[in-house]
Amino acid sequence: MPVLRSRGPVWCACALLLIASSGAARAETTDPSGCARGLAALDAGGQVVFETVALLTGRPGVAVAPLHALERGGVRWSRLELRPLTGGPGTPVAGVGTRPEQDLALLGVDATAGCAARSPEAADAPPAAGSAVRLFRERHGFRSGAIGGRVERVVDLADGGRVALLHLLDEGGSDPGLVVDDGGRFLGVTGPAPVGADPALAAVVLAPPAALDLEGDGRGWKPAREAIEPRPAPLVLSTTPGLVGQALVLEGRDGGVRGIALLSVAIARDEGVAAVHLERGVLEFGAGQLPAATSDFQRAAAIDPSSRLARFNLGVCLGAAGRYAEAAEAFLQARDLDPAHARTRYQLALALKVLRRDTEARREYDALLALDPALADDLKATLGF
Repeated sequence: MPVLRSRGPVWCACALLLIASSGAARAETTDPSGCARGLAALDAGGQVVFETVALLTGRPGVAVAPLHALERGGVRWSRLELRPLTGGPGTPVAGVGTRPEQDLALLGVDATAGCAARSPEAADAPPAAGSAVRLFRERHGFRSGAIGGRVERVVDLADGGRVALLHLLDEGGSDPGLVVDDGGRFLGVTGPAPVGADPALAAVVLAPPAALDLEGDGRGWKPAREAIEPRPAPLVLSTTPGLVGQALVLEGRDGGVRGIALLSVAIARDEGVAAVHLERGVLEFGAGQLPAATSDFQRAAAIDPSSRLARFNLGVCLGAAGRYAEAAEAFLQARDLDPAHARTRYQLALALKVLRRDTEARREYDALLALDPALADDLKATLGF
């Protein structure tokens, strides 16, 4: 039975369904391309050392760029210059502020350099699953500097932090980039992907509105070279959102083992986050570690009693281990939390049939028939009704 991340019948692997707020306010759709700029790093002689990207914000005179991109190479550059993507003269960056925990460099730029599209602001609500996003990044040869993608899911963490998993259209997930939604809101920066990451995926630590504010903690503009210091790795990667983000993009058996290790570090730092236990449980299930996965889903259910997903995945693990009575109880709890979730009723009916509780199984089939006739037909064939 599947642990719910996508879809799947009978007793198969646990996957996480997207945990996302459904109340996100949607801005009118607009093209944010007019907000994107090239960002050149120059040495003392005026030669370009490397280039990355920047995005104008809705705050006059403020743009954002990936901080970890500017830290590369031990900060070999002396100054920064903002340039149009289409070419032409650039303007110097007057000052820089940093938000290491969000992987953001805030750039002081010419306040008259307006944004043709609706000015993107930091997201105050998570993007919805399946919604469109645009990634602006450094152009490489034939690869465009602006590509589309969609939100796979959003993981809610402690203290309001969130990580979004993105599916990109050209498999360039390892490149640093700036993400906006289809309404032009700035969402955050894609972090550097670990070895073994799925190249079609990227993770972004969603930036709260305060990420664009330099005044709240007394930090203001500094000369670019003084503001940015080289670090062995971006600070954001060592935070709980960063650890989760790295785990989300790993693939393959080795990736699962490494993802479990990353999430274990996050849990050791903050044990009481249901979403991280859910994510680790999914990877443990995929690695065949049923006792560990069961424990994580039990812990997630204890932390968040309202989580139907934790109980559903717990039922999957218990069923895969042959503990059908316990699996049925977990599915019953999941059903009571969300009676309209068809997959829960499907799995509950399977567990009840194994326990020879045929009348109850038939009742779940009847309820499923009203919710999802196609899935009910599959259940009917499986159970021989």
